[in-house]
Amino acid sequence: MHEPAPAALALVDRVRKIVETVIPMDEVYIVEIVVRGRQGSRVVEVFLDSDAGVGLDHLASYSREIGFLLEAEEVVKGHYRLNVSSPG
Repeated sequence: MHEPAPAALALVDRVRKIVETVIPMDEVYIVEIVVRGRQGSRVVEVFLDSDAGVGLDHLASYSREIGFLLEAEEVVKGHYRLNVSSPG
């Protein structure tokens, strides 16, 4: 099995910290955060869920807020695609 590089783990940690500031942690939880690809063509995937499920309107709102903060704090260098979804 391929182990993620330390830089990738650090990036996931930075994304997680931003997500935690956006979502209501008492209602929604992080299932997984995945960062794939290389600088300039990364894909950042954030999977969220809750006991009642996460609606599309909420996912869209979280995606906008997370994307804004990722850009403002220059977390991901170069071009990237952000996907915020629910596994359910």
